[in-house]
Amino acid sequence: MPVPGGELEEQVVRIAGVLAESGVQRLVWNSAGVLQEFVARETDLPGLLRDAPVGAVLVCEALGVAIHKSPDGLTWKGSTPDAAARFAERLG
Repeated sequence: MPVPGGELEEQVVRIAGVLAESGVQRLVWNSAGVLQEFVARETDLPGLLRDAPVGAVLVCEALGVAIHKSPDGLTWKGSTPDAAARFAERLG
């Protein structure tokens, strides 16, 4: 599903806001097959998503969602139908 927002900047701010409001602590970044775990509140998440190469994936196990960087912006996918429904509601 596409992340709401007309421009990439709006999308990255929306994702960072949802993750912060949800109290997410840890995220896993997969860029070019390299996995990196990090603490969400200690990272410039909008900058990370904005500057990510196409194909990079941000995984949030706590919410059961993965955020993908595509040529057209950010998309997301829930790990289960319930996780997808909850995340869609949070995105607005």
